[in-house]
Amino acid sequence: KFDEAVWFLEKFINDSDPPRDGKNYPDDLKGDWNYHQKLKDGDDEMVITTVRGWCGQVLSSLAVAGNQKGMPGVIKIAEKLSRDPNNYVRYELCTSLSHIVKNRRTYLPGEKKIPFLKKEDSKKIENTVFYMLRDKRNHKIKALMKRLIDVFGGMRGISETEAKEFLKTVLDTKMDEVIAEAVPFFVYFAEFRENDFKSDTIKELYTDKWDSIKDFKDQSFKKLIEDLIKKGFPATKANLAWQFCNLPNEDKGNESLIKISFKYLNKLANINYNHEVYERIYSFIEDQNDKYAKESLALWKKCLEKEKPAIKKLSKDKGDENRYNWYPYYYNENF
Repeated sequence: KFDEAVWFLEKFINDSDPPRDGKNYPDDLKGDWNYHQKLKDGDDEMVITTVRGWCGQVLSSLAVAGNQKGMPGVIKIAEKLSRDPNNYVRYELCTSLSHIVKNRRTYLPGEKKIPFLKKEDSKKIENTVFYMLRDKRNHKIKALMKRLIDVFGGMRGISETEAKEFLKTVLDTKMDEVIAEAVPFFVYFAEFRENDFKSDTIKELYTDKWDSIKDFKDQSFKKLIEDLIKKGFPATKANLAWQFCNLPNEDKGNESLIKISFKYLNKLANINYNHEVYERIYSFIEDQNDKYAKESLALWKKCLEKEKPAIKKLSKDKGDENRYNWYPYYYNENF
């Protein structure tokens, strides 16, 4: 029963496993099972273990239709785990947070419009997510920040101010992998959020914060993408290219998506040569060449203008020849 499961979790979240001080277990002097420290050291190969770690995981199994009465208890447990001193416990909680926030402002199946959560409970779980975002302990932990970014996948109905705070926090980590993970959000807030969340059905679910989310301006987010293109880390630029190359596949035949992709890929083609970026652009050109030959040709020529001198420079290192000598033929032959 749901109420019994919640009762058990309320007891287990006070368990001493894993150690609250983040130290090794007495029988694990080398720290092989100290996932608090492993996360701190940059490791992201985790297994689900420990009592409180499992508590964070199983919460998602209780956040389901049929347990609406128990959801305040589930949210209270999530609040406590979000403040846990052990990095690993907060890391595992993110899995359940993703599930809860995705369903927080939805209706239950059926003809009647019955919200899954009360407005006040939706606000509480949103506050828990932002608490974790603002928790400076999390900012230094790559794997945890990447998990937290996934949580925001179900939190797109946020205000312009909240979106800026989210992306600024991500940028302030100065970790390429973390920023690259958030690239879909940079794109969404820059190109789609302003015209999203407009229907009356959505308004009904956000009445408590409608005034703060309805007027969303995207200009500052477009500037953020421009900055990432000019000054971003390599993996971030490569992920930007991947996002725009695949954007037309989200809604095939949508001309506006094609225009957005060409706009940003042309900007990416102007930066210093990045092989992964160009690899994705060439794939996009091959996909779009039949229908958009003129635009594809112009983009291809722009890429070659940057790639040619870059390969000439690489050719001076004869010991590295096998890494670059196939670039021109492999990506350009078909075109």
